[in-house]
Amino acid sequence: MRRAQASTVARQPAIRGRVRRVFSGHALNAIGRSTALGLLAAAAAAPAPSPSAPSPRPVFESRLSLVYVTVTVQDRAGRVVADLPASAFEVREDGQPRPISVFSRGGDEGLDLDVALLLDTSGSMTSELQSAQRAALAVLEKIPRLRRRTVISFDTDIRFWKPEADPMALLSEVMAARPPDGASAIRSAVAAGIEDLRRGGSARGALILLSDGVDFGSQVSETQLFRTIEGANVGIYPIPFVPLGWASGPSTYRPGTVGRSGGGFPTTPDTLAARGFLTRLANASGGLVLLPARHRLAGALDRLLEELASQYVIGFAPAAATPGRSHRLEVRVADRRLKVRHRERYLSR
Repeated sequence: MRRAQASTVARQPAIRGRVRRVFSGHALNAIGRSTALGLLAAAAAAPAPSPSAPSPRPVFESRLSLVYVTVTVQDRAGRVVADLPASAFEVREDGQPRPISVFSRGGDEGLDLDVALLLDTSGSMTSELQSAQRAALAVLEKIPRLRRRTVISFDTDIRFWKPEADPMALLSEVMAARPPDGASAIRSAVAAGIEDLRRGGSARGALILLSDGVDFGSQVSETQLFRTIEGANVGIYPIPFVPLGWASGPSTYRPGTVGRSGGGFPTTPDTLAARGFLTRLANASGGLVLLPARHRLAGALDRLLEELASQYVIGFAPAAATPGRSHRLEVRVADRRLKVRHRERYLSR
């Protein structure tokens, strides 16, 4: 299957010109071997952007020793609260208060956002793929103050695309590059997307994942993936798509025309595990699962845009610790009626 995919790309010059790089075969195995500490060490060792490269604000580039945490605050009705001062926040590392060194609100001019869009192009997504891609590319065009954006499609392979093309042209090429019955290497793709944002020097990232959530063929374990999440200030926003042939609940599940690569249908435990997996991704990273995707997608996208525009970024100097150690994060606000969401842990460098 991978040989067929490689030949497909080679036969289409337009696709070859748009794809920045492809992970397949041995490259995917390398992601599995290097993910977690090895992957994070490589990202941390990557050179900082050159002086000529665009920079959102010098404070983020010059204070590389700080830990950054993106924070979303909501009231009891679920509305985002975007106008709190720095004095309203308290940061704790492993239960101990830490002074806030950097504070920015979503409305601040210099608070740029790096976005990675991950599109599941596996066989199980066939019936929903086009609408998912169109919706996600439309979101990327609307998100304000983007410093950089990355478009990644994944199935058996992981492809990084150059997003400068017209969205419709890019969508067409992504569709043409996919195999008919590809696997779904979700964990490998998410790990690769996080690494890409880190290598770009992102102080605030968002990863939008459009997928049915069933992993099949990843070389990255769930433990490795969550270790990678701890090493980056990247919120993950899954938008689940339930393909035709899947029912809305376990009691009414019925097999349809959607199958796994190599034969067989996703089972009820598959769907339940997928939902739990996507929820854990969002919780660990401070992101949010946006539901439902099929009939109320516009509302889910509006909620995503509102949240990204209303977040806070807090930077603090961590206590001295052994590199690679995992630390618990807690951000509190003075008004206990408000709900705070952020990534759960970080890895010391």
